[in-house]
Amino acid sequence: MLEDIFLEAMAKGVFPGAAIAVAHGLATNRNTEIKCFGKTGYQGDEIEPVDSETFYDLASLTKPLATLPALLVLLARGELSLDDKLEDLLQREVPREKRAIRLRQLLGHGSGLPAHLPFFEQWTPLAVQEQREEIREQVMTEILARPLLFTPGSATLYSDLGYILAGMVVELKSGEDLARFVEKHIYAPLGLSNQLFFNPHNHPRHVAYAPGEYCSWRQRLLRGEVGDENCALLGGVAGHAGLFGNIKGVAGLTSYLLDLWQDRAPVKLMRPDDLQHCLVKQQLKPDTTWALGMDTPSAQGSSGGDLLSADSVGHLGYAGTSFWIDPHRELVMVLLTNRVHPSRFNDQIKKFRPLLHNTLVNFLDHGKLSI
Repeated sequence: MLEDIFLEAMAKGVFPGAAIAVAHGLATNRNTEIKCFGKTGYQGDEIEPVDSETFYDLASLTKPLATLPALLVLLARGELSLDDKLEDLLQREVPREKRAIRLRQLLGHGSGLPAHLPFFEQWTPLAVQEQREEIREQVMTEILARPLLFTPGSATLYSDLGYILAGMVVELKSGEDLARFVEKHIYAPLGLSNQLFFNPHNHPRHVAYAPGEYCSWRQRLLRGEVGDENCALLGGVAGHAGLFGNIKGVAGLTSYLLDLWQDRAPVKLMRPDDLQHCLVKQQLKPDTTWALGMDTPSAQGSSGGDLLSADSVGHLGYAGTSFWIDPHRELVMVLLTNRVHPSRFNDQIKKFRPLLHNTLVNFLDHGKLSI
């Protein structure tokens, strides 16, 4: 049945191929299964079958799998707190209306900042290497200059801009590049350095990538380059996007986060109580689903389907990636695809995701422990 829904999805052009991982059970007796379907693309000499070593643009999974853990490491060190104000976090003066913004509001999309601004349109792709510091400074300045859409902490609006600032906070507080910080303090200790990484323009990794979209700004089909143009403008490393990974890497890190959440991780790179605090849905408005760094199931139309426990957390990536963690079932589900290949104007995955998750949870709830 699982193979059938993937074959049907590929026949409809939802994506050319996919990798999934399902991890179930306690860490000491966890069963992790990986299945791969289809190919990395639709045509061309470099198209190959998807396997566990196929790397995908993780897009916004960067937020919960890089930026959030990095900030939790700094939190454990006592170098910042969730209630630190933006002025202290960025170590610079900010406009009066933004002085009330706190780190928790950047992480929970409650800052009042707009969702997105096309900074990249002001620059040519060639400027990225030559003017990196100037670009970063201008991006920060423009974000801080934009009017807020609501009073910080009164509502939520998913905002890449908040996470661009959050990534800059990591760098300012640590004195290290975000890519280097997460590699050294998170991925390397967990043995995931070769499975999760940023791909900065000046140091790309040479591995097997599923191709992304054709980018009209860069005038080429992307392979191993982040699809998000603002992240590309920032050199391929940012708090909102830029992470690449294979199915083993994403499954490994999300399983670790489940164990840390339940305070049973053998290596505590962050404090369990800090993560536990972040993974509780904010009580702002009835329709708020955001925790700090991750989403929770919505009452209707959740990408995680309608069978997950209410305490579950997850996140989507624009390029076609996602994960959900259900703590009551001790369950992690990861889906990696390049649904944006060759064009981002393909949103069929919206119907596929809940179908997949309902199917997997049904398997589990009926005692079928193997996919």
